[in-house]
Amino acid sequence: MNGSFLSSRPNCMLVGAGFTLSIVALLSFGLDPGSTEALLLLDMSGEEQIFPYPFTIQNIMWALLGIGFGDIIFRQTWSQKEMLAASNQLLPEDEATIITPMEVHALRERVRKAIHYNPGYICTVVEQCLLYFQANRSVENTHQMMNSMIDLELHRVDLRYTLLRYLAWLIPTIGFIGTVVGIASALTYLQGGESMSDNMEAVINSLAMAFNTTILALCFSALLVMLIQFSQKREEDSINFCSDYCLRNLINRLYIPKEQKE
Repeated sequence: MNGSFLSSRPNCMLVGAGFTLSIVALLSFGLDPGSTEALLLLDMSGEEQIFPYPFTIQNIMWALLGIGFGDIIFRQTWSQKEMLAASNQLLPEDEATIITPMEVHALRERVRKAIHYNPGYICTVVEQCLLYFQANRSVENTHQMMNSMIDLELHRVDLRYTLLRYLAWLIPTIGFIGTVVGIASALTYLQGGESMSDNMEAVINSLAMAFNTTILALCFSALLVMLIQFSQKREEDSINFCSDYCLRNLINRLYIPKEQKE
């Protein structure tokens, strides 16, 4: 599987869902129907049940967890690309070089070529800062514009995690729905005309399904929230790294000779 395939967000989600559903398939063949593990992880009883296997609450949660995994993979791929772009010496990194309005055009051409191969955050910031400096010849205003672009990008990063936060909410919600359905089914058996001893096994199975969905949903949600926090931190760290790179190697090097000042 090449990097271009994982550069698409839907493809990453598809890979993540395929991975977790593969785990479900392996567990389906490896676990004995009706065992504690099969009931907890898959709701696979091997008998007549509320949700016919494999269309169970647990398997739906596995698929949603996989979609979340795929989105996190995509976000980490993006972060890695930005870190690589900042390490490709897009800007002069020695201690002596300064950037005057005369050198801006050639540097912009170099950045445009880099954007063609990596149209990411750092290339866009550098290109826009150089364009602004070339037009306005103000180091201070160029710095302010870069700070505005950084704030905008950090806000965009937070918005990109909307789907993941929704999945972290949706998984336990579906688990609670399974709990309510299981309890309602158990109450139905208790209200039947037969004796309680005849219905006790069905009641226990319904309650087991109810609580198993909640346990698995809370575990999946906790895992997904943890991965979201680590992923967002790494993405914000990559933006801060790129911003620091631009500050040190672009903003701090901009210079207008006295004869060129208006």
